[in-house]
Amino acid sequence: MNLAEVILGADFSKEILDDIERGVQRAAQGSAEAVADDVRANVKRRTGATAASVEAHEDGSVSVGGAIGFLEFGTVKMPASPTVVPAFEKERDRFERKLKGA
Repeated sequence: MNLAEVILGADFSKEILDDIERGVQRAAQGSAEAVADDVRANVKRRTGATAASVEAHEDGSVSVGGAIGFLEFGTVKMPASPTVVPAFEKERDRFERKLKGA
């Protein structure tokens, strides 16, 4: 039994922990959607395949396929055109604020 269970009672602390978990999950999912939208809007396009491959998932993760590695980091023949890392960096502060409000 942890300290919260001793002080608040097992049922009460479980409710609080469940509420926190739901709040964190909502914040993560919302941030994943914001990152995915940002990447889709800003990724360089030739065929649109990379932008179309961007997906936000319920667990708060984002997947990107296509040529994102080449675009993000460049090659010996092509300069980098980062979109994923800047999108995550832009969302970081908002995510932290969402967690504080969760």
